[in-house]
Amino acid sequence: EWDASVGETYALRKELEQVRSELAHTLYQHDAACRVIAKLIKERDDAVAALQEHVKRGAAVPSAAPGAAADRMDVEGGAGI
Repeated sequence: EWDASVGETYALRKELEQVRSELAHTLYQHDAACRVIAKLIKERDDAVAALQEHVKRGAAVPSAAPGAAADRMDVEGGAGI
């Protein structure tokens, strides 16, 4: 009976070690993903702020010149293929 307890304890400790390792790896990946998301959100907010400042100064937002739409490739309609 004592041998069975020792064997079970060893197996449980080994499994605990594996689960801890997996948890540490998963937490590291989650933290990295959160950092990437935060960086992208900051870049987006900076770009929006820069555009708003540009518009506030009275500069027009660049748009396509008249007739430029005919020069673009119609990807969804399949024209030009």
